[in-house]
Amino acid sequence: TLNISHWTQCNCGCIYCARMRDSKGKITYTAGKSEYYDMLPLLKDLYAQELLDRENLMVAIQGGDISVLSEFEDIVNECLKNGVGSFYILSNNIKYQPVIQHLLDLNKATFTTSLDCADRDVFRKLKRVDNFEDSVNNLKKYAQSKNPQNVIVKYIIVENYNDNVKEVKN
Repeated sequence: TLNISHWTQCNCGCIYCARMRDSKGKITYTAGKSEYYDMLPLLKDLYAQELLDRENLMVAIQGGDISVLSEFEDIVNECLKNGVGSFYILSNNIKYQPVIQHLLDLNKATFTTSLDCADRDVFRKLKRVDNFEDSVNNLKKYAQSKNPQNVIVKYIIVENYNDNVKEVKN
């Protein structure tokens, strides 16, 4: 497993974010580089030195959100070019990524998102952005892939926000 998690920028600011200490809750709307380093040159070097198992490698990608990491698609394409086995991608799903749809169709990815609610108001309180409809619509697109079983929606329960029977049933 290669875990790629070298950036903290995100297009939302979830109140439960594990990266809150690093990101300080800053919301980023445009794709850019990691504040730490570029992963793509390192990845190319790892492949050139034959340090990665090409067919059995699982690449896990998480950080801030993939949609604000400008090298995300290039990283995926480099891995595909080198015969990567599979991807595990975590995203808030606010922005649709065609490359994820492609990976799902190839049965090369498990895509996980955390919706955490069933309505716009709770979403806005939890994520600190008003993108509930975007997230749901993107989820519907990914579920249309050839492998919808590889689309996972998790639900993080947050005290005093979505921790009641009514909200869970919704």
